[in-house]
Amino acid sequence: MLVANDVPAPHQIDDAWLVQHDWILRRVILDDSFRPALRYLAESFVGAETNIRNLQANAEAQKAVVDSLGQQFTAQDRIIGADQQDVLDAVRALGSSQQQQGMLDIVKRIFDPRRAPTTTWSSCRRSRCTSRRSPAHTRCWRTSSSSTAPWT
Repeated sequence: MLVANDVPAPHQIDDAWLVQHDWILRRVILDDSFRPALRYLAESFVGAETNIRNLQANAEAQKAVVDSLGQQFTAQDRIIGADQQDVLDAVRALGSSQQQQGMLDIVKRIFDPRRAPTTTWSSCRRSRCTSRRSPAHTRCWRTSSSSTAPWT
């Protein structure tokens, strides 16, 4: 059984109509010299449209990847900034606590009656003293209590 289809007017035939009805036109075309032209119109348009769709989908996927990476970099930057601030705060707190401890040690040494005199050595500019820091030279040592000799 054959069913007749409405044939559109020439101004209604466009690329979409050719792609949709190319299988019918191939079967009924009378002159074989028109087949390559019909194939070119149908397949090249479909191929180009498919390629454009693929390229557009790839471009959108790449844009999504770039956006995701940008968000990850921003999050990592915030994390690094917070970690740097934490380290800076810890260093400041440690420095402050060491300074406070040093002040307390100074106050304890001043007011502690049982403290022993401490000896600290300084470098002597004499060539025979610089490596050994000999207690024989008075410029090589100093004590917190002037009554005690450095070697006792």
